[in-house]
Amino acid sequence: MAKKLKIQVIGSGAIGSLLGGLLAAKNHQVAFISNEQVLKTPEYLSLRIILPGNFLNIKIFLRRPGEEADLLIVALKRFHLKNLTKKFFADFKLAPGGKILFINSDLSRIRSLVPDGVKRGVALTLLNAVQFEAGEVELCSKRSLLLIERDKELKKVMNELRSYGLEIKESDDIESSANSFFILQLLNLPVAMC
Repeated sequence: MAKKLKIQVIGSGAIGSLLGGLLAAKNHQVAFISNEQVLKTPEYLSLRIILPGNFLNIKIFLRRPGEEADLLIVALKRFHLKNLTKKFFADFKLAPGGKILFINSDLSRIRSLVPDGVKRGVALTLLNAVQFEAGEVELCSKRSLLLIERDKELKKVMNELRSYGLEIKESDDIESSANSFFILQLLNLPVAMC
Protein backbone atom coordinates (compact mmCIF):
# COMPACT_ATOMS: atom_id res chain seq x y z
CA MET A 1 0.00 0.00 0.00
CA ALA A 2 1.30 3.45 -0.98
CA LYS A 3 2.46 5.67 1.84
CA LYS A 4 0.09 8.51 2.69
CA LEU A 5 1.92 11.74 3.40
CA LYS A 6 1.42 14.26 6.18
CA ILE A 7 1.12 17.52 4.27
CA GLN A 8 0.81 21.02 5.69
CA VAL A 9 -0.23 24.00 3.57
CA ILE A 10 0.63 27.62 4.35
CA GLY A 11 -1.65 29.88 2.33
CA SER A 12 -5.28 28.96 1.79
CA GLY A 13 -5.96 31.13 -1.25
CA ALA A 14 -6.94 29.67 -4.60
CA ILE A 15 -3.68 27.80 -5.28
CA GLY A 16 -3.07 26.51 -1.75
CA SER A 17 -6.69 25.39 -1.37
CA LEU A 18 -6.70 23.72 -4.77
CA LEU A 19 -3.46 21.75 -4.37
CA GLY A 20 -4.07 20.90 -0.70
CA GLY A 21 -7.67 19.91 -1.40
CA LEU A 22 -6.80 17.66 -4.34
CA LEU A 23 -4.13 15.88 -2.27
CA ALA A 24 -6.59 15.48 0.62
CA ALA A 25 -8.96 13.82 -1.85
CA LYS A 26 -6.17 11.28 -2.48
CA ASN A 27 -6.30 10.44 1.26
CA HIS A 28 -3.14 12.25 2.30
CA GLN A 29 -3.33 13.88 5.75
CA VAL A 30 -3.57 17.53 4.73
CA ALA A 31 -3.75 20.36 7.27
CA PHE A 32 -3.94 24.08 6.55
CA ILE A 33 -1.84 26.21 8.88
CA SER A 34 -4.03 28.92 10.38
CA ASN A 35 -3.66 31.79 12.77
CA GLU A 36 -5.17 31.85 16.26
CA GLN A 37 -8.24 33.80 15.17
CA VAL A 38 -9.20 31.22 12.53
CA LEU A 39 -8.59 28.40 15.00
CA LYS A 40 -11.41 29.69 17.19
CA THR A 41 -13.74 28.18 14.58
CA PRO A 42 -14.21 24.36 14.42
CA GLU A 43 -11.02 22.39 13.83
CA TYR A 44 -12.09 21.60 10.28
CA LEU A 45 -13.98 23.26 7.45
CA SER A 46 -15.49 21.91 4.27
CA LEU A 47 -13.93 22.79 0.93
CA ARG A 48 -15.67 22.42 -2.41
CA ILE A 49 -13.41 22.08 -5.45
CA ILE A 50 -15.04 22.48 -8.85
CA LEU A 51 -13.13 20.81 -11.69
CA PRO A 52 -14.02 20.77 -15.39
CA GLY A 53 -16.87 18.23 -15.47
CA ASN A 54 -16.57 17.22 -11.81
CA PHE A 55 -16.56 18.49 -8.23
CA LEU A 56 -15.17 17.31 -4.90
CA ASN A 57 -16.36 18.01 -1.36
CA ILE A 58 -13.46 17.71 1.07
CA LYS A 59 -13.00 18.17 4.79
CA ILE A 60 -9.95 20.33 5.48
CA PHE A 61 -8.26 20.46 8.86
CA LEU A 62 -6.87 23.58 10.51
CA ARG A 63 -3.69 23.33 12.58
CA ARG A 64 -1.05 25.39 14.30
CA PRO A 65 2.57 24.81 13.28
CA GLY A 66 4.11 22.05 15.36
CA GLU A 67 3.01 18.69 14.01
CA GLU A 68 5.57 16.83 11.93
CA ALA A 69 5.05 16.95 8.15
CA ASP A 70 6.49 15.07 5.18
CA LEU A 71 5.74 18.00 2.88
CA LEU A 72 5.18 21.68 3.64
CA ILE A 73 3.54 23.55 0.73
CA VAL A 74 4.04 27.32 0.83
CA ALA A 75 1.47 29.03 -1.41
CA LEU A 76 1.83 32.64 -0.33
CA LYS A 77 1.85 35.75 -2.47
CA ARG A 78 5.28 37.30 -2.92
CA PHE A 79 4.50 40.31 -0.72
CA HIS A 80 3.53 37.97 2.14
CA LEU A 81 6.70 35.94 1.67
CA LYS A 82 8.75 39.13 1.84
CA ASN A 83 7.85 39.58 5.52
CA LEU A 84 8.83 36.06 6.59
CA THR A 85 12.16 35.05 8.10
CA LYS A 86 14.20 31.87 8.29
CA LYS A 87 13.05 31.50 11.91
CA PHE A 88 9.43 31.22 10.72
CA PHE A 89 10.27 28.08 8.74
CA ALA A 90 12.55 26.74 11.49
CA ASP A 91 9.44 26.42 13.68
CA PHE A 92 7.97 23.77 11.39
CA LYS A 93 8.86 20.15 12.09
CA LEU A 94 9.68 18.15 9.00
CA ALA A 95 9.94 14.37 9.02
CA PRO A 96 13.33 12.90 8.05
CA GLY A 97 13.61 13.52 4.31
CA GLY A 98 10.78 16.07 4.48
CA LYS A 99 10.64 18.95 2.05
CA ILE A 100 9.35 22.52 1.71
CA LEU A 101 7.71 23.20 -1.67
CA PHE A 102 7.35 26.87 -2.60
CA ILE A 103 4.67 27.76 -5.16
CA ASN A 104 5.06 30.92 -7.29
CA SER A 105 7.72 32.40 -5.02
CA ASP A 106 10.63 34.73 -5.63
CA LEU A 107 13.45 32.27 -6.34
CA SER A 108 16.17 34.51 -4.89
CA ARG A 109 14.14 35.10 -1.69
CA ILE A 110 13.58 31.39 -1.08
CA ARG A 111 17.30 30.70 -0.63
CA SER A 112 17.43 33.04 2.35
CA LEU A 113 14.38 31.46 4.01
CA VAL A 114 15.05 27.73 4.00
CA PRO A 115 16.80 26.50 7.15
CA ASP A 116 20.17 24.80 6.64
CA GLY A 117 19.90 21.12 5.79
CA VAL A 118 16.24 21.30 4.71
CA LYS A 119 15.34 20.19 1.21
CA ARG A 120 13.36 22.65 -0.83
CA GLY A 121 11.48 22.50 -4.09
CA VAL A 122 10.06 25.20 -6.32
CA ALA A 123 7.03 25.20 -8.60
CA LEU A 124 5.50 27.86 -10.83
CA THR A 125 1.86 27.69 -11.84
CA LEU A 126 -0.47 28.57 -14.63
CA LEU A 127 -3.34 27.03 -12.70
CA ASN A 128 -6.49 28.79 -13.78
CA ALA A 129 -7.98 28.64 -10.32
CA VAL A 130 -10.41 31.24 -9.06
CA GLN A 131 -11.50 31.37 -5.44
CA PHE A 132 -15.03 32.70 -5.58
CA GLU A 133 -15.61 32.69 -1.84
CA ALA A 134 -14.23 31.06 1.28
CA GLY A 135 -14.62 27.33 1.03
CA GLU A 136 -15.01 27.10 -2.75
CA VAL A 137 -12.39 26.93 -5.50
CA GLU A 138 -12.93 26.38 -9.19
CA LEU A 139 -10.36 25.14 -11.68
CA CYS A 140 -11.68 26.88 -14.78
CA SER A 141 -9.52 25.48 -17.55
CA LYS A 142 -8.46 21.99 -18.49
CA ARG A 143 -5.26 23.61 -19.74
CA SER A 144 -3.62 24.26 -16.37
CA LEU A 145 0.13 24.00 -15.96
CA LEU A 146 2.46 23.37 -13.06
CA LEU A 147 6.18 23.76 -13.75
CA ILE A 148 8.23 22.02 -11.07
CA GLU A 149 11.84 21.09 -10.43
CA ARG A 150 12.47 17.47 -11.37
CA ASP A 151 12.33 15.58 -8.09
CA LYS A 152 11.95 11.83 -7.66
CA GLU A 153 10.59 12.26 -4.11
CA LEU A 154 7.69 14.39 -5.36
CA LYS A 155 6.97 12.22 -8.42
CA LYS A 156 4.10 10.35 -6.74
CA VAL A 157 2.43 13.54 -5.55
CA MET A 158 2.75 15.08 -9.02
CA ASN A 159 1.24 11.98 -10.63
CA GLU A 160 -1.72 12.24 -8.26
CA LEU A 161 -2.26 15.85 -9.32
CA ARG A 162 -2.00 14.78 -12.97
CA SER A 163 -4.91 12.40 -12.40
CA TYR A 164 -7.17 15.48 -12.03
CA GLY A 165 -6.14 16.80 -15.44
CA LEU A 166 -3.36 19.17 -14.39
CA GLU A 167 -0.54 19.36 -16.90
CA ILE A 168 2.76 19.12 -15.04
CA LYS A 169 6.10 19.94 -16.65
CA GLU A 170 9.37 19.04 -14.96
CA SER A 171 12.57 21.04 -15.34
CA ASP A 172 16.15 20.32 -14.32
CA ASP A 173 16.86 24.06 -14.20
CA ILE A 174 13.73 25.89 -13.09
CA GLU A 175 15.46 29.26 -12.89
CA SER A 176 16.30 29.28 -16.61
CA SER A 177 12.82 27.92 -17.42
CA ALA A 178 11.05 30.60 -15.37
CA ASN A 179 11.27 33.46 -17.91
CA SER A 180 9.72 31.51 -20.77
CA PHE A 181 7.12 30.12 -18.37
CA PHE A 182 6.01 33.60 -17.27
CA ILE A 183 5.73 34.64 -20.95
CA LEU A 184 3.43 31.64 -21.37
CA GLN A 185 1.38 32.89 -18.41
CA LEU A 186 0.91 36.28 -20.09
CA LEU A 187 -0.17 34.63 -23.35
CA ASN A 188 -2.72 32.57 -21.45
CA LEU A 189 -4.06 35.42 -19.31
CA PRO A 190 -7.40 35.63 -21.20
CA VAL A 191 -7.93 31.91 -20.48
CA ALA A 192 -7.19 32.45 -16.80
CA MET A 193 -9.91 35.09 -16.63
CA CYS A 194 -12.63 32.66 -17.74
